[in-house]
Amino acid sequence: MNLNLTIQKFLKKWPDWFRSLLPDRYKRELVRTGSCVRCGSCCRDINLRYQSRWIKDEVEFIDMKGDDQEYLRFQSSGKDHYGHLIFQCRYLLENGSCGDYQNRPDICRSYPTKSLMLSGGTLPPSCGYQISLTIPFDKRLEHAIEKQDK
Repeated sequence: MNLNLTIQKFLKKWPDWFRSLLPDRYKRELVRTGSCVRCGSCCRDINLRYQSRWIKDEVEFIDMKGDDQEYLRFQSSGKDHYGHLIFQCRYLLENGSCGDYQNRPDICRSYPTKSLMLSGGTLPPSCGYQISLTIPFDKRLEHAIEKQDK
């Protein structure tokens, strides 16, 4: 079974109000692990949000670029099956690295975010990152220390 689908099913079955009743040491969170392998997939098939909505047409994209110059680096390359525009970065090099790494925007610096999974997105198969539902290391460590002190 697809891990992303498993996470989505878990989140639907365990509403926030129920999970909030559990002790902290049992709360699972979406945790990002891994590292960039420079596959370039995240730079080719990008959905962008503007004013809390996914961009669906060029007019919205033009407005977005007018409000925030860092989005000038993106160009539309088509639409996805939901009708949202798909973008690619102009600075993606053939070897999968960024031609403007020092000046990359926050959307690139923080990829992939937990919200990607919560909104039903998936990571490209070639991506070196994983997002999984687990108990974070700091909570596991805290629990182990508490247990040892008893």
